Amino acid sequence: MVKIDYGNNSIKQLKGAERVRQKPGVMFGSDNIKGAFHTFKEIIGNSLDEARGGFGDIIEVVYYRDGAISVRDYGRGVPMGWNEVEQQWNWHLVFNELYAGGKYDGKDDAYKYSVGLNGLGAAAVQYVSEYFIVKSYQGNKMYMKEFMEGNPLDDVLYEEELEKEEWGTFIKWKIDNKVFRNTNFKFKDFVEYCEGQAHINKVKIVLKDETSGEVVEIEGKGLEAYLTQQLNPESIIEVLTKTAKMEGKEERGQDYVTECEVCLVITDETTNKQFYFHNTANMSEGVHIKATQDALLGYFRNIGKQHNVTVMPYDYNDYLSIIVSSYSNITSFANQTKDGVDNQFIYDCIYKAITDLLEEEIAKGNGSVEKLTNNVVNSAIARKRAKEIENQERLIRKSTKKKEKAEKFIDCKSNNPDERELFIVEGDSALSSCKDARDGRFQALLPVRGKTLNCIKAPIKSVLDNRVIKDIITTVGTGVDLGTGNDLFDINKLQFDKIIITTDADIDGFQIRVLLYTVFFRLMPELLRQGKIYIAETPLFEIEVQGKNEKSRFAYTSEEKDRLLEELKAQGKKIKRINRSKGLGENNPDMLWETTMNPETRKLVQLTIDPNNEYVQAMTNMLFGNDDDSIRKGYIFEKLREGLFDEELEVGFLQNLEEIGQVNKLTVNEE
Repeated sequence: MVKIDYGNNSIKQLKGAERVRQKPGVMFGSDNIKGAFHTFKEIIGNSLDEARGGFGDIIEVVYYRDGAISVRDYGRGVPMGWNEVEQQWNWHLVFNELYAGGKYDGKDDAYKYSVGLNGLGAAAVQYVSEYFIVKSYQGNKMYMKEFMEGNPLDDVLYEEELEKEEWGTFIKWKIDNKVFRNTNFKFKDFVEYCEGQAHINKVKIVLKDETSGEVVEIEGKGLEAYLTQQLNPESIIEVLTKTAKMEGKEERGQDYVTECEVCLVITDETTNKQFYFHNTANMSEGVHIKATQDALLGYFRNIGKQHNVTVMPYDYNDYLSIIVSSYSNITSFANQTKDGVDNQFIYDCIYKAITDLLEEEIAKGNGSVEKLTNNVVNSAIARKRAKEIENQERLIRKSTKKKEKAEKFIDCKSNNPDERELFIVEGDSALSSCKDARDGRFQALLPVRGKTLNCIKAPIKSVLDNRVIKDIITTVGTGVDLGTGNDLFDINKLQFDKIIITTDADIDGFQIRVLLYTVFFRLMPELLRQGKIYIAETPLFEIEVQGKNEKSRFAYTSEEKDRLLEELKAQGKKIKRINRSKGLGENNPDMLWETTMNPETRKLVQLTIDPNNEYVQAMTNMLFGNDDDSIRKGYIFEKLREGLFDEELEVGFLQNLEEIGQVNKLTVNEE
């Protein structure tokens, strides 16, 4: 046996500041920047308690050049003098001892719903600070105490007579980078945190960045103001609020009082914001999130049962934003960082408030809630239908040796998806011409008849029932992505390396192109993200040149035609004939091969965009969604005036996507 030197004298006790400095993660949640920033939450939390209790209505925050932080409130001023009961200085109890404070007995109404009841925060912050200064203003006197690396500089409490009466507390501290691995805060971190706190507590917070000189003033106006300012005001359909209160005895027999306020915003775009607070502390886990999720899911599930469908959170989450703020005199926080609570009565209060809110609005015939509910049910129905389609395809593949194919689909010989190309062509005539022109080894053809559905505007059921779209889904092979976690979509089943939209170079052809774009945007957005979708640029003009061995020139726009004619004229070439394309179906195979299908000479426009990008969504929805407010009409007229939309509307659409940074990659590949 190996002898280990482990005996009675091996047990060590950390004392004073070392209790926190050596293990900051225990008190602050981590020893990185998140834990360091929690020191700010602890200090300003005490000031917010004062303001909420009616003592002072403004808090000032400064972020200094050296990384220090200060918080100044105008409350009652922290007691600093001699404590006869404890026989100790209060500055020592509050800032130099753990488990000491003025919030234990519950007699002070200002601390009835305080977030900090453990008597740990102020001392813990002082312990992990390179330096820590506290000034307490109480009438005509100011009391000051300074600390360095967790210890007081001396035992003397500095006092100063004031010329005029002042009240409140000023604390300045600099986090010790020997304790935390990262203390490089950004000024916006303070602003973002204080936005919620200002509104929750209805207090004014003024923040200053000493380095940049930037000053931000936040006038707290309550939950509704805080949530709605996070959203696009034009997207807000309705704002609903509800309060609830519960009293009783908790499991240990203590009397509890809990209150909650809920603000729910219905929007018409995929913007989801959720904020949770308890006793003003931000909640990132615990009963607030669970009660909210359970209440919303329970309500919509009950509605879904009436239509024999199962509603899932993604059916409604994108169109609901919510903020929940609760208070209680008894709170079981998950840890010292206070980012989650587990009291059942708090869960019950929040659950009841949300459920009652929705049921009452439905009972009143609230049109916005009724419309939201209908949309949620329709989304669930569409998912059910989409799953049925995928199951049918799966059964067909399993039950037949020959791969199921769409009507009039012409396959190629290659079975290698990395070299196969799919040309989606416009009509039977173009199909026949492209069949004669293609390289049958790796180029497959799928015709579409006329203009397909606008998949952005059409209901999902109509989209999935459309024959043309079904053919595209079956031929591409990936299934569809309806925003259900890709359970219906598998990129590994893609049958082609390139999917090439091939239409005539006229207005009808351009419209078909963008309508097919909506198919992939709505049903297979990952193909757009990975750059699998292309547009074949087909020539608008053929310029025949006189002379032996002279080949025709091809122009894809009127401007290119004019430029080619000038070049040929300058070269002394004579023009035999200028032919305007009558459509793919009228072109001979050699011309089609050279201009449209030959990888060496064709021109392809590759669409590579992020469909989840907010700007892409906004542009696509504006151009192809419902235009109840005539936004699209106004936008198009504006672009016409700017000359950004020409007769080739499809080109104009792509230019505008690129213009506002919505196309990550829009390139012409001359392969």
